[in-house]
Amino acid sequence: MLAVLFEVTVATPHRQRYLDLAALLRPQLDTIPGFISIKRFQSLTDSNRVLSLSWWENEHAISQWRQFEAHRMAQSEGKAQLFDGYRIHICEVVRQHEFQRSTRSEPAS
Repeated sequence: MLAVLFEVTVATPHRQRYLDLAALLRPQLDTIPGFISIKRFQSLTDSNRVLSLSWWENEHAISQWRQFEAHRMAQSEGKAQLFDGYRIHICEVVRQHEFQRSTRSEPAS
């Protein structure tokens, strides 16, 4: 499993356009075999910094998304006017641990 961290600083006047474009692209991710999920986070200290964390089964799936026409068009628009800068990290999951608190009501003893 791979994680893609896309950290972007959006140019202030284009913040809403970036969010709208991301929302338009979101359903198309589900058409890519090997796509698992995506979440978007906003910086607490800079409202123009956004992190998208997506999960993929393999590099081939990521490559398919990189070559997806609507995504390529969005990348071009982003580089031309929406972004002040961005950074992408592709990370392999080496180990995974999880904790989940039960939401069931336990009988009182």
